[in-house]
Amino acid sequence: MKRFKILSTLLLVSFLIAVFQSTVMSFVEGFNLGYGIASFELENHVQSETFTYLDLKPKTDDITPNTHNIKDSTALFLIPTKASVVAFYPETHQKSVAEIAISVVNGLLNLGILVCFVYVLVIFIKIVLSFRRSEVFEDINIKRINIIGIGFLVLGALSSAWQGLSIFMARQAIELTDYTISYANIIDWDDIVMGLIILLMNEVLRLATGYKKEQDLTI
Repeated sequence: MKRFKILSTLLLVSFLIAVFQSTVMSFVEGFNLGYGIASFELENHVQSETFTYLDLKPKTDDITPNTHNIKDSTALFLIPTKASVVAFYPETHQKSVAEIAISVVNGLLNLGILVCFVYVLVIFIKIVLSFRRSEVFEDINIKRINIIGIGFLVLGALSSAWQGLSIFMARQAIELTDYTISYANIIDWDDIVMGLIILLMNEVLRLATGYKKEQDLTI
């Protein structure tokens, strides 16, 4: 059981570090980008719209060097596959009703993703702390793990919808010269597969808990 507690502690620490890396650092980077865009808007009297994490596909197969290797000055061909684009418009630019409605839906999806993520995080911490107290085969933990599995499925669905809507908004507003904004990776398979794996493991834990109760009654 001591080994189990150590593994639970390592899991909790690793998960918190991963959360910090993926959320806090992303927030800092996003804040810095937003600050730079806001400064540019004020200086040039424009307004902007940002489209993040777009999947790009080259429009042509022609390979023409478009950058250089500073180390030896050789020509390189750089193919960006994911990018964020900031579009600038005059201050007088007015959005249509449809654009405003889509932006509201996009904001609601973002809020839903944030709420779901925080909720899953809280439940996960409760489970690990419970494991550290040697409370493994407990009905409450089975329910919590089930919630986390469903939470990942919901996160996958919300993230996929958000990504699809973001790409749709970008394709309506901009068209790049050499690249096409692609729908190729709009499904968030990572969260969906993770959710299914957690639900499967939770079913194994539920069966193990049932066997343990039967043994306790037999004894």
